[in-house]
This record gives sequence, structure tokens and C-alpha cells, in this order.
Amino acid sequence: MFCPNCGSRLEDGAKFCQNCGARLEEELGTSATSAVPETSQSFPVKQHRPSSMNESKDKTGFQAKWEAAASYVHDKKNRKKLIAGVVVAVLAVFYFANVGWNKDISTVKAGYFYSAQNITVGDAFEKFFAHAKWTSEVKNGTHFVYFEGDAGNTQGKGYKKFHATFVVSPAQGTFQMTRTMIDGHDVTESQSTFIPQICAGASQISYTYER
Repeated sequence: MFCPNCGSRLEDGAKFCQNCGARLEEELGTSATSAVPETSQSFPVKQHRPSSMNESKDKTGFQAKWEAAASYVHDKKNRKKLIAGVVVAVLAVFYFANVGWNKDISTVKAGYFYSAQNITVGDAFEKFFAHAKWTSEVKNGTHFVYFEGDAGNTQGKGYKKFHATFVVSPAQGTFQMTRTMIDGHDVTESQSTFIPQICAGASQISYTYER
């Protein structure tokens, strides 16, 4: 015979199930000793809480959303890093493209003329000329600095356009003013005359040029 509680095979006349301990007399009543054919064995089925199909879908959906959110955050961080990298690269290119020129300008402005050691070139020019502007370039390996401004009271003739060209030697930190122009006229030969006047803060400068 078989235990009606757990389905274990029992000896005929057993009062208790050796497997689950069920009292057979209470479970079987008057039919406790009747045998059950082997072909009709019945076993108790463990009851499980029915799971909803939506539960699995919900878990899958939540996991997908979580992974998507994590991926978005990761991608957003990567985008920020990429943007920051691009900005740094652009600034680096701009810096290295201009640092040499700015250094050349600083070399000229902080320097002195041999004929006037009491004031720097930058202070002298920016005090004497209006609308002072400094630019620079490197051409064929040579470092150039250009100055332009409006010169007042040049020989009593009002404002004149003044241009000066400097050649800089970055390794030595020195420079030389190679050419000067006033209103398109080359006045380089008169530098020794009007440069000391500019540095001294004269009210006007005098110069000569070939017509």
C-alpha cells in the first residue's frame, strides 16, 4: 500500500508512514489496509505560487531600463570627456600657435633702445603714439614684430601713420628695429634722430626721407 500523504510505499498494516510520519488510520480510515495498484500511483504535487507572466516581463523591462540608464550616464560622461578633450586640444593649438609671437612682442616691449636706456620701448611707443597696435609673425624662420600707431605733432604737420618693423632673436632675447615708415615714407635713416625724441617724450619729432 501507499501513503496517501506523500505516496511512499508502505508495508501492509502499517499505522504510520515511515517517510512523512502520517498516521495512516486517521488518513485511510477503514480502507487503510487496502492496496493501491502500482499502475495507479498518485503522488502529492508541491504547491507553488503561480507566477505571473508579466512579472518576468516587468523584471526584464526594469533591467533593460536600468541598463539603458547606466549606458546613458556612461555615454554622457564620455561625451563630457570628449568635449573637454577637444577644448583642451583647441586651446593648446591656439597657445602653441601664438605663444612664440606673444613672447616676441614681450621681448620688444620690455627692451630698450641703445640711445635711450631710461624707458622701455613699449612704454615709450605707447605713450607717444595713439591707437598703438602690436602684431607679430614668423616668416621663413625669422621672427618679426610690427608696431603701428598715429604720431602726433610730427614736424608740426598733425597726425601721421607710423610703422616700425623689428627682427627678434628669441634664443638671445634681443631685437633690432630694421625699418620705420611715416605715412608710407621710409624714415629708417632718421631713427637716430627721432627715437631719442620719442623716448624723451618730446612734443614733436623731426625726420627726413627721400622724395
